[in-house]
Amino acid sequence: MEQVFWLGVRLSCFDLIRRIDEEWISSGMMMVASSTPLS
Repeated sequence: MEQVFWLGVRLSCFDLIRRIDEEWISSGMMMVASSTPLS
């Protein structure tokens, strides 16, 4: 049972991370574009 529990935890965490990732990538791109170093 424990393996099934951890599998569910991992799947929900992965789903959450993926959603956060999409938001962070889009906002991160904006930040990178607005603060690109002049090197």
